Amino acid sequence: MMGIVGIDGRRQLAITAYCLHRFFDAYLKGPGGSRLDISSPLYPEIQVLE
Repeated sequence: MMGIVGIDGRRQLAITAYCLHRFFDAYLKGPGGSRLDISSPLYPEIQVLE
C-alpha cells in the first residue's frame, strides 16, 4: 500500500530514520559535530529546501 507521498511505508520509515540519525549527528553530539547534510544518493526522494 502506498502512503500519502507515494512511496512504500517501509521506505518512508527508512528515510525518516536516516534523517533523524543525520540530525542527531549534526546537532546533539556537541560543538565538534558535523553540519546537517541530509542529501544522499540512497534516498533521492529527499529534497533539501533552502
